[in-house]
Amino acid sequence: MEKIVAIITKADGRLKYRVSFEERGKCVLSGHHIAFDSRPKVEQLCVGARVGRAVKTTSSVEDVLDDVPDGAHKCFMKQYLRDWPYPRTFKYALGQHFTVELDGVMRRCEVAAVDCSLVQVVFEESQRREWIYRGSMRLQHFALLEPRWKEDDNNSSDSD
Repeated sequence: MEKIVAIITKADGRLKYRVSFEERGKCVLSGHHIAFDSRPKVEQLCVGARVGRAVKTTSSVEDVLDDVPDGAHKCFMKQYLRDWPYPRTFKYALGQHFTVELDGVMRRCEVAAVDCSLVQVVFEESQRREWIYRGSMRLQHFALLEPRWKEDDNNSSDSD
């Protein structure tokens, strides 16, 4: 059985964990390689931390979408996985104006930056800045896609 034998604080404040493995001996790991056996506190988590999920059966989950509630997000994820490794994204140029959903309302914004699959927008009313995935359902352009992206699309099948 694996066990943490020491917690090491580096000079820059990062934590490292010395772990003892039954078969491999000891090694030092970053926190994102450590799994908690109980719900971790917020301060124990960081962006980029890996997430594991215990399942009741010993076989792999049949459909990864089984855990996503029915609705628009499930439809989005289903199409995203179908399109992988080339999911649909929209192209934006610096200074371009369009609308983005914020708090349930479509609001006018301007493109401040584009970085890979993200676009940074500045909302005109509040000057709030936000990074958004360029394939997000919140974007004005998402509504222009064919019906297979919409929540009420009951004609889609898993065989396409």
